[in-house]
Amino acid sequence: MLSVDKKPIVGIIGLGIFSLDFAQRCADAGYDILVGSIECLHICNATVGKIGKKARAVPLELAASADILFIFSPKEKSYLLSASLPCLAGKMVFFHQYYFQKRDIRIRANEKKPSLPLFLYKALRDADVVQIYSSLTKSASSGANCTLYYSTNCPAVAETAVLFLDSINYKTPIFLYSTEYKNRP
Repeated sequence: MLSVDKKPIVGIIGLGIFSLDFAQRCADAGYDILVGSIECLHICNATVGKIGKKARAVPLELAASADILFIFSPKEKSYLLSASLPCLAGKMVFFHQYYFQKRDIRIRANEKKPSLPLFLYKALRDADVVQIYSSLTKSASSGANCTLYYSTNCPAVAETAVLFLDSINYKTPIFLYSTEYKNRP
């Protein structure tokens, strides 16, 4: 679990609109951010420079060593990423996936438990995984509070995840297995 004495260092793996929005939200909330990518470090440096002094581009392995880790990876880079990730046992890891329609997120909500992406299973199997889902139809960089859905198998991890997401301005993320979600239209 996270320390209450100091703000955790946040690692973000992957470069894209949504991952950079997360990095900016973390920087705005006062977190130090380590951004890594399987892209070349020069591209990562140029992109991260826009976020501010709280963020820095680092090799992927160093980003993975942060206290909290976010993974944003398109499917076409999954095998390269899986070969590069160290074991993340005992670490809180947010794994992001897009959903394309409300139907997709409802299918996820009806699963018995969240399933780990097979390509990351080895690195994530002993980590505290929180899967987060966002819509491609919403502008991630709009600055507004957008709805974020999440799922995890551990209640203590879920509570910590909500507190962290709230601290970076994602108000009231919706737990997929909750009565609140099941009763939504």
